[in-house]
Amino acid sequence: MGSLILGIETSCDDTSIALVRDGKLVDLITESSASLQSSWGGVVPEIAARYHGDRLVPILGALLDRSHISLEEITHVAYTSHPGLAGCLLTGQVFAKSLAFLIKKPLIPVNHVHGHVFSVGLTHSLDFPHLSLVVSGKTTSLFLVNGYRRIYLLDETKDNAIGEVYDKVARKLDLGYPGGAAIDEIFDGNLKVPQLLKNRSNPAKPFSYAGILSATMRLCDSIPDLSQKKAYVATIFQKWVIDELIVKIKYWIGQTGVNTLTVSGGVAANRYLRSRLKNLNIRSLLVDQSYSGDNAAMIAYYAYFLI
Repeated sequence: MGSLILGIETSCDDTSIALVRDGKLVDLITESSASLQSSWGGVVPEIAARYHGDRLVPILGALLDRSHISLEEITHVAYTSHPGLAGCLLTGQVFAKSLAFLIKKPLIPVNHVHGHVFSVGLTHSLDFPHLSLVVSGKTTSLFLVNGYRRIYLLDETKDNAIGEVYDKVARKLDLGYPGGAAIDEIFDGNLKVPQLLKNRSNPAKPFSYAGILSATMRLCDSIPDLSQKKAYVATIFQKWVIDELIVKIKYWIGQTGVNTLTVSGGVAANRYLRSRLKNLNIRSLLVDQSYSGDNAAMIAYYAYFLI
């Protein structure tokens, strides 16, 4: 008998439900409360959790109607269990548990970050071993992946996540939320700009973005009319922060001898990052931009390999 997994994702400000049949995506609906939070310059947990509570049932109904699938056909219910915003996770967990109890089907808790790790598999064939870089507003992590249950953390940020820093810099530049796309939009790779910091960080040490954030804020404060220099600051910041990632990737390729890299998470949509990866002498598999942000497709897809 085949599987039909319903996946639920509510770790932050995206409310998402997907159906995956035998490891293949059937359908996906994702809605976001980002527009409700833009004036705050970031995610307000209470607003996000309330949005999940309001939208989960309508999204489920729309998904089932659109895919012509009944609740009785579902074989498993998967949901994001961690990490994420506590209230948002709880809303999704309660919904998933209630649904699984109602239809009397097994419940599968899924690690959100591991969902991102394997989200590349929605559109690419994955081989093992490979390195996996997850870059988002909540995490910056690098893994050695030897199998669907053999995921080893090599490095992770000890302070700010890269996407979080993007949001804070964008807020300083009055570019709105989410910050990653806003900064990438005005980034000018042809612009001649100075280095943000004097020296690169030691790639053997953990990811760290607190110093980069502080340096960027000092740069902003040193410019008399910041509104006229947004592209200038965005370019200095993005060149430095993305090039730091590339240095890290090269280091871990050398340490592990693994020459296949997957890249996922919201920051994986960054155009400068994608262009820099093309210059590496490795096989780079980037998540399809449809699945780079938080989504339930990756949750249901990874759950397929856990049953």
